[in-house]
Amino acid sequence: MNRLDDLSLRAASANGLGNGVAHGELLDRVQQLRLDGQLNAAKEARPRNAPWLPWILAAALALAWAGMGLRTYRNPGDGTGNFAAAPATPAAGTAASQSPGSPAPAAPGAVLMAVTGYVVPAVSVAVSPIDAAGQVIELNFKEGQFYEAGTPLARIDPTNYQYAADEATETVKSAGARLNAAVKRRDELDPKSVRQIEKDQLKAQINEATAFKARADDELRRFEAIRGTVSAKEFDTANNDAIGAKFRLQKLDIDLRILEAGPRPERIAAADADIVAARAEIKTAEARLAQAMWRVKNCVIRAPISGTITAKVAEKGVLVNPLAFSAAAGSGGIGTIADLSDMEADLEIAEREIAQLAVGMTCTVKVNAYPNRPYAGVIDRILPQANRAKSVVSVRVKIALQPGEVPGAYLKPEMGAVVTFTAK
Repeated sequence: MNRLDDLSLRAASANGLGNGVAHGELLDRVQQLRLDGQLNAAKEARPRNAPWLPWILAAALALAWAGMGLRTYRNPGDGTGNFAAAPATPAAGTAASQSPGSPAPAAPGAVLMAVTGYVVPAVSVAVSPIDAAGQVIELNFKEGQFYEAGTPLARIDPTNYQYAADEATETVKSAGARLNAAVKRRDELDPKSVRQIEKDQLKAQINEATAFKARADDELRRFEAIRGTVSAKEFDTANNDAIGAKFRLQKLDIDLRILEAGPRPERIAAADADIVAARAEIKTAEARLAQAMWRVKNCVIRAPISGTITAKVAEKGVLVNPLAFSAAAGSGGIGTIADLSDMEADLEIAEREIAQLAVGMTCTVKVNAYPNRPYAGVIDRILPQANRAKSVVSVRVKIALQPGEVPGAYLKPEMGAVVTFTAK
């Protein structure tokens, strides 16, 4: 019993209030005094800055709710950018055919998910010179304008490539002359190419040798008849003349047969090889000429596809090089052209939601710039590889332009869009 209770009991005993009613009233008064004392003690123990604590807590709660609201606005639904499918209510008298634990099918017209993404052209090509580098001396295009495929957009300095083409032209001529010489050498070795006059000349030499042999033989026979009256020297001379005339005639006969038979096969094969080498040299020179002319032609940069120029990254006087081209940095080229009549929405779908989508599924596309201008869309492809860092799968939705809409008038590359999928 505390001090206050002790004093109250003493006061009751002194006044002679022994009955139950008086004692009860006294206890009520004592309890009231006790509560007042506790409240006063609590007020005295409260710190001076206690009135600020509720305001601090209120501010913290407000910030937390604002953060949650911002995240919900950016990524509605479950935080992945998707709305979960609303469970459908089975029709009366219809038994559920789902396996335990599987979500209920969405009711027709219910929103399966609404995904934020970006509008991109299905075909976008970097514009750069083909196998040619140099300084830009002409620019004939502007951003936002449409150009047909093959339209000249720019031109680079062709001086260096023109010199190479001229050199290759002369190389072709030189190789052709060497081929003609090789062919003529080969023709000279053909027996059919021997002129009749050459044969007649050799036959005349054979006739002359035959006559000389006949005279030498006669002279030798005469000396043999009078051998005893002639000197040995004269006899030997006549004998040697007869032998020399014989061998000379044999040599001329062989020369005639060689002339008629033609040269050896080895010489013919060597001449044929020279012709093959000369022809190969011509083809090499012609290929170099074609390459040089190709580069001269490619000094004129043309539109690779029919489309709209979406980016311009070069000006007159800059150096361009297709070998150093980088699509990310835009270096080495002069710009980008895209077909804005074939637009798509690039989406990232959470892995746990991808099972609800399929190629061919229809949807509605609304770009942030024109929310009151909806477009019909259809899933064109679901990319075969997921992004494990984000746990998402990329999906491309083909967007159909509205009738009469000029490509690029409303849908522009990299615009933000919301794609809504509904259950059938």
